[in-house]
Amino acid sequence: MTTKITPIARIALANSLRVALLCGASLTISSPVLAQAATTAAPADTGEIVVTAEKRSSTVQKTPISITALSGADLTARGASDFSKIAQEVPGISERTAGPGQTEYEMRGLSSSGGAAATVGFFLDETPLTAASFTQNGKVVIDPNLYDLQRVEVLRGPQGTLYGSGSMGGAIKLITAQPNLDKIEASVNGSVSGTKGGDGANNAENAMINVPLIPGQLALRLVGSVGYTTGWIDRDVIGVDNATTNPNDWNEPAGSQTRGAPTNEAPTTVHHDVNDTHTRSVRATLTYQPDTAFTITPMFMYQKGDQGGYSAFDSVPGTMAHYQPFDNAESISDEFILGSVVAKYHTDSFDVTSATAYWHRTENQFQDASENLALGVFGGSVYPDQGGAGASTNNERDTSKQFSEEFRVASNGTGKFNWLVGLFYSDFKSQFYLDEPTAGLLAFESPAMQASDGTNLITIDEPTTIKQFAVFGEASYKFTPDLKLTVGLRYYDFHTTATSFQNGFLFDGTNLYNSAVPLAKSNTGVNPKFNLSYQVDRDVLLYSTISKGFRPSGVNQPTAGCGATPLTYDSDSVWNFEAGEKARTADGRITFNSDGYYEHWKGVQSIVDLLCGFSYTDNSAPANIYGGEAEVSVKVIEGATSHEGLTVAGSAGFAHAQYAADSPSTFITNGDPLLNIPRWTVTGSATYAQSLGNGLLGSARISYNYVDSREELTLNASTNGVQPGYQALPGYALTDIRFNLGKDSWTVGAFVNNVANVHAQLAYLNILSFNVAAYNRVVTNQPRTIGMDLTIRY
Repeated sequence: MTTKITPIARIALANSLRVALLCGASLTISSPVLAQAATTAAPADTGEIVVTAEKRSSTVQKTPISITALSGADLTARGASDFSKIAQEVPGISERTAGPGQTEYEMRGLSSSGGAAATVGFFLDETPLTAASFTQNGKVVIDPNLYDLQRVEVLRGPQGTLYGSGSMGGAIKLITAQPNLDKIEASVNGSVSGTKGGDGANNAENAMINVPLIPGQLALRLVGSVGYTTGWIDRDVIGVDNATTNPNDWNEPAGSQTRGAPTNEAPTTVHHDVNDTHTRSVRATLTYQPDTAFTITPMFMYQKGDQGGYSAFDSVPGTMAHYQPFDNAESISDEFILGSVVAKYHTDSFDVTSATAYWHRTENQFQDASENLALGVFGGSVYPDQGGAGASTNNERDTSKQFSEEFRVASNGTGKFNWLVGLFYSDFKSQFYLDEPTAGLLAFESPAMQASDGTNLITIDEPTTIKQFAVFGEASYKFTPDLKLTVGLRYYDFHTTATSFQNGFLFDGTNLYNSAVPLAKSNTGVNPKFNLSYQVDRDVLLYSTISKGFRPSGVNQPTAGCGATPLTYDSDSVWNFEAGEKARTADGRITFNSDGYYEHWKGVQSIVDLLCGFSYTDNSAPANIYGGEAEVSVKVIEGATSHEGLTVAGSAGFAHAQYAADSPSTFITNGDPLLNIPRWTVTGSATYAQSLGNGLLGSARISYNYVDSREELTLNASTNGVQPGYQALPGYALTDIRFNLGKDSWTVGAFVNNVANVHAQLAYLNILSFNVAAYNRVVTNQPRTIGMDLTIRY
């Protein structure tokens, strides 16, 4: 027997849902945390944003998944220049960062601490940027400049069917503005600001020009950016051996659980604000459209970032500085080149899309290892005349490149049945190279080793190739005009090969050591998805999803001299069970979207840190995660136009993420938390805009972002002196204020970021050399920054 919903029942259901959702919205808005943000703020447009989350055009409110989208106008109104700034205001997403271009993202409790693949996919237009990472600094992605971006889409929950490996927690899509075939466009933007504790001014300059070369058929869009951000972390070089008069100030016994007091010794050199950053980028996009059916869009992008040091301070003594016995600089550079071609063919029945891309990335970083080496290996002293090994610098160079091709065909039309099928192929190559020259090493070596190793403490060279092939598809069927079922499936095939070349004193302190270990791992599998959605009426959508996400298997570096460890690990996967709603009411003035989910993560790829300085990945116990996200936006006061009035918005994300069993091989016990996952993320904002006459529009925006505490593993928290222990990063809250004044052709803005000058603890820095128990290096955010910017449009 079939049940038919009558029009009266449908209206009653819709009204009941509205009442429930508005009650939820009222509770969200009136919560104490969000109430702190409700004072003043920038224009908000109630129009819906068109997105391509399902690889076909739709709107946020009509797409039955958990998604947040921000338009280019939103980004401009917020003064956002990088995605890390945007991530602070999106529910369900967290980040672990060491600075610009050194950030890994997590969603819905799926930590990416283990394995080589990220848990959140990162895409620039059609190009996947989250290839596997065999670097010491984590699964980090580039930090593209957001100038002249069309929109940002954040998709929460496993997206493995359409977006593949590395999207088990969700996906982030940055969509660039495309060339305009019909008219000339141009814009320039400049900003200047000052950071508390920084030396000098921050500045950024951006420019865009769009030129139709053949009107209606061929156009070129060029975007260029340069920027400088002052540092706020000092690097203090002690450089004086006071061990005779102050034996506890600097030198400590090997393996010491406490650090000395470097502040008791006068520094010989102080390098102020070493973590300053220079960035430059250029993007060129060409669109050729000979007719309405065919479009081809080649794009080239170049980006380079240089940082003088890490945005990290030493937890002991806890001042905004890093202390060193020798003057070893810690520079970081990151260069990225991308070329892509997207070709589209449109018919009334279907669309054909081909997306081809090749990118190349080179990262170099240097990290002082002298004190860590002394405490971990050489007797506690850093000085050769006291039995130490002297100055030591860890150098890491990571090069990676990837060719990818996606070919898909999607149906057109609004009929009952719609479908999409595609093929994906990628060829990824990387070379992880690490060495650590140590000045006083010769004193510890035999004559034969001196001739062979010299000052080479350790060298690892690991070229890796990962090839993957996938077939994917989704099909949807409308049982009624409002009830739709979508089923998706992805078959994948991964092959990883690597060779680990190792030599140097550290691997064997008495004999010559030179090793080449071939490694290989392959796996295949399928990723299903089931989505049921019901459009209650024009303004209310209900949906439920069952989906699976995965990461591929991988290989570990051999840990010679450190005991036997696994050379490979298996893939892991997560099942996601989710239900949500999307609602608009009061003629579109109120929007309330929310969802709840439960995830079961099997074979979790977990990191295992060893006292010998190495770490590896192994599959551990399963984990259970549950939580939810909610977003609300209310146009409290309407103005004469859609850009005027007062809008209050807020969001909250909750994630309870724990291991569900013991795993002795990875030192995990039942109930341990997943790493780097805040239980709560909460945001609030208020935006007020008012016409001032003569075409002028003034606006003000205040935003508040709260991130709960997160757990990390550190030797500083070890309870047994053998394995790292859990150590919490404190929660933090950041408040920003921005004022805009503008007309159609220009906008001038004034802003204060981090109003309360909060020194948030964002992460414990990954040590490239030896983790020690004596102290942590803590990554912190930019202090209070006050500035102005100007944008001119043509």
